[in-house]
Amino acid sequence: MHKEFTNTVILSIGVNDTQVFNGKTKNTIEQYKTNIQKIIKYVIGKGCNLVILGLTRIESDDKFLWKPNKYYDNDIISEYDRDLKLILNYDTELKELCKKNKVKYIQMQDILEKDDFIDGLHPNHKGHKKIFEYVIENIK
Repeated sequence: MHKEFTNTVILSIGVNDTQVFNGKTKNTIEQYKTNIQKIIKYVIGKGCNLVILGLTRIESDDKFLWKPNKYYDNDIISEYDRDLKLILNYDTELKELCKKNKVKYIQMQDILEKDDFIDGLHPNHKGHKKIFEYVIENIK
């Protein structure tokens, strides 16, 4: 007798969409929503379970020395994360699709602390371990 498998995709996406370059975000919230919706429909269409990780905060307000016109902002990141939750909870078509297909959202805003980053933006090994343990704990 075969044991049935179900593939699960864990999606962590969005912080780079919030990047501000020359005064504009890399992707508008509208484009971000459209991209997320397409990804959800695609993954579900392939018969996979989907776990979506919320956006993490950053721990640096510094602009990049090599690109002073590029930066990230926690207020913008929080706005995109709120919209991610809204997409999953209030977009009627998507909400039904997510409910039917058991798409799970895991809040990530307050998981990492300052010493969990290499450069204020990218998690270090300790930060990645924290993310992994939190996701495993909340995926069940």
